[in-house]
Amino acid sequence: VGIPVCIGFAPTKALSKVANKIAKKFQDRTHGVYVIDSDEKRIKALKWTKIEDVWGIGYRMNKKMKARNITTALDFIAPQHEAWIKKEMGVVGLRLKYELEGKSVLELEPLVDQKKSIAITRSFPKQISDFDLLRERIATFASV
Repeated sequence: VGIPVCIGFAPTKALSKVANKIAKKFQDRTHGVYVIDSDEKRIKALKWTKIEDVWGIGYRMNKKMKARNITTALDFIAPQHEAWIKKEMGVVGLRLKYELEGKSVLELEPLVDQKKSIAITRSFPKQISDFDLLRERIATFASV
């Protein structure tokens, strides 16, 4: 079909998103697939990832982080920033930090089965304006 697809694998949801960004950014080297399967690769990946590219970091938070000299995902997970993250981002920020450290705390959403239904429809070959004839035809359809 010719649609480029990139895939990132990692032990946590947030790291998988980082891996996917790397697979896209360095497609010529990764061939569209990047796996974070060791601590060494995790540290490298976080070093390469700008803070604005981290899932869950918006425009305003990015500005606050840059003011604190947090420019990469690796800077974000540094121990000295934990209290600040908790104060500024709350539990959501701490969860993101833990995910980037390789600790899985975010649930994966299960796929929801689509509701399935079967319908049988019928129509009249031509418009019927006579009420008695319409009642007769509907009775015929209902009995079949």
